[in-house]
Amino acid sequence: MSQQLSHDEDGTKQQFVRIPGQGRIYKRGAVCYVDYWVDGQRKQERASRDKEEALRILAAKRTDIERGNLGFEKKQVVHFSDYAEEFMRIKAEARSIRSIEGYIKHLKAFFGELPLTKITPELVEQYKQKRLKDKIGGKKKTTRTVKGPSINRELAILKCLLNTAQKMRRFRGENPLSNISFYPEQARDYVLSSEEVGRLLEAAGEPLRKIILIALNTGLRKGEILGLRWAQVNPDERVLSFARTESAKFL
Repeated sequence: MSQQLSHDEDGTKQQFVRIPGQGRIYKRGAVCYVDYWVDGQRKQERASRDKEEALRILAAKRTDIERGNLGFEKKQVVHFSDYAEEFMRIKAEARSIRSIEGYIKHLKAFFGELPLTKITPELVEQYKQKRLKDKIGGKKKTTRTVKGPSINRELAILKCLLNTAQKMRRFRGENPLSNISFYPEQARDYVLSSEEVGRLLEAAGEPLRKIILIALNTGLRKGEILGLRWAQVNPDERVLSFARTESAKFL
């Protein structure tokens, strides 16, 4: 960003700030104007008396240009509800299609007929806040509300949908979820069933299979297993000795 002085045709001084890749803002009297190019033509518009607000307006103009919201050629308008149906057809063979349909249902209820290019980070944040207040299952009598991890699944689908739309040239510009923060989630322990253990060992090659067997039988972490030495192994008693606890015995 650079700041310079120039002169109007009448000789009066005007101060302007140039933002690389976006354009510039300049001040006439107490009012800031934005100066930018779209489809090869220069646009100059009154913005605000506040410099920071004028900078935000210029940035928004650039975003609109990238997404095709500004320009002189006719642009195809793709509404969220229409593309959501197309997205579900693309994902029809996915194992999680039923879950995807549920997530899309909530997204459509909020974004509806809004063009894809009008979905902004601010709107996504509004969606997050709205979902936090929604009742589980939509029942008014329950006091339980939607939790962050559930909203994360919906945001992930929205991000995937817009990425897919970009690849298919239905959406232009930066994905509005690129810098959106997801809600924190707690890691959950998962215990493998006997059948799952069998499939895991069958699919694993050597020496990974031996490492898996040690982990399953002792509960040792990856680093502890890889750091084992022969001095810690007692094959006769089927015991491994290590520092975290005194020993671990094979089942």
